[in-house]
Amino acid sequence: MFTGNMHKKEKGQAEVSREVYDFGSISWKGADLTGLKEHLLTNIDLIEEYPEREAESIGRLLSRRLEVKEDQVIVTDGATGALHLIASVSRGATSLILPPTNQEFRHALSRAGHTIKEERGVKDLSKLDLEGIDYLWICNPNTPDGRLFSRRSILTLLREHPEVTVVVDLSMANYVVEDNIKASDIKKYPNLIVVGSFSRAFNIPGLRVGYAVAVAERISAFHENYTPRCVSTLALEATRFILLHPAQFTIPVRKWLRDSMELGEKLEQKCDVEVVYGATPFFIVRMNRGNAEELATFLWDEYSIKVGVKSSDLDLEPNEVRICGFVSARPNELLVEAMTEYFSRFADAEIEEKEA
Repeated sequence: MFTGNMHKKEKGQAEVSREVYDFGSISWKGADLTGLKEHLLTNIDLIEEYPEREAESIGRLLSRRLEVKEDQVIVTDGATGALHLIASVSRGATSLILPPTNQEFRHALSRAGHTIKEERGVKDLSKLDLEGIDYLWICNPNTPDGRLFSRRSILTLLREHPEVTVVVDLSMANYVVEDNIKASDIKKYPNLIVVGSFSRAFNIPGLRVGYAVAVAERISAFHENYTPRCVSTLALEATRFILLHPAQFTIPVRKWLRDSMELGEKLEQKCDVEVVYGATPFFIVRMNRGNAEELATFLWDEYSIKVGVKSSDLDLEPNEVRICGFVSARPNELLVEAMTEYFSRFADAEIEEKEA
């Protein structure tokens, strides 16, 4: 299934419509939103009503789904809203992040006046130096590289460091097959805060609905800093539909992973790149020649292809792009063709230089 986005590009004097292939987005592109869209159209009159003050009805549904109590969950305007809320409540704390990671961590922590410390490229949580750290922020699986810390390693850290509050963003948990942290783990580990989102896994990034799960005392503090009616009526109704019809939104994650790995292997075979795999259908492509911004411009201008780069507010190096494969051969093959053409230009330039 394709993105369905059409773009008009000037070609001489004519404008032509073209299919856009967004490999930069990590939303689940195969989501069938037909039923959801029909439901929202049927309930379009909801735009004339004020949303619930604190999204109480969705909080009740979520608590049952996540197997926690109602006073242990708070609904927010996306995972971003949850991260900023948590950071604001802990204003001035010392926080540790593990780049490359979710850039929103930095934005939220800077805005809330946290002292930010970084440990880059961490693979083993047990080796972290947590002395003086109040909060540890983990995206699991991680963006942009798909890194995944095991459930056991996070639980061990929670148990051994009760003085550190660990915030785990599970917004992309549906993209992996390995065992992960669960929202219900807050029952045993009061120093755990879990963040989730409905944006990417259900391909509704335009409807900002997320949540945070923690012990009741923390949630109570979040409510004191909460912006009332911050989630729109249509966004809440979409979330209600998703929670009541989960079977309509199942992700064929194993096939997606296989197709994405096959895409990565072809890119390594045909292009001058190194693919850095994680546990997700998205991965980092490290270029040995050229630069990511130039590649992104070429792909867009010549093939209507989008990829994730540093200027997209991703924690990447200048020679890195983030790619999320399709569960479909055609767009994946087109990306391989396009990147092969880009890198062939370097080979042609080297031949011309030798002949000169």
